[in-house]
Amino acid sequence: CPSDRKTYNVEEGIVCGCSDNYWIDTSSDTCTSCSEEFNCSWDTGRASMQLPPLRAGYWMPCTSQDNFSRANLWSCYSERTCFGGDVDSSIGNCTDTTPCANGRTGRACGLCQPG
Repeated sequence: CPSDRKTYNVEEGIVCGCSDNYWIDTSSDTCTSCSEEFNCSWDTGRASMQLPPLRAGYWMPCTSQDNFSRANLWSCYSERTCFGGDVDSSIGNCTDTTPCANGRTGRACGLCQPG
């Protein structure tokens, strides 16, 4: 692995991922420092090659590595309205309402769901 990467042993063999507190920026192929809004504690190197999940209290629409921009990051009213979670659309379980509390929807989970 390059010097800025960490070696992980996974079922398929060895993976070169980023260390905790970093995630891989595929546009530059470098490990990039995580900001406080994201959780970059990795169990496997494979996870560090995806977009980092959001911490509770923040919201971002599902996105891809190519379109990732912190400009789309929103602070929520509280950790009880936005649970955080995956923002990487390549994972498959990301929806724009996934991180919202029950009955909440919209940007930063700031709207009540109809009904």
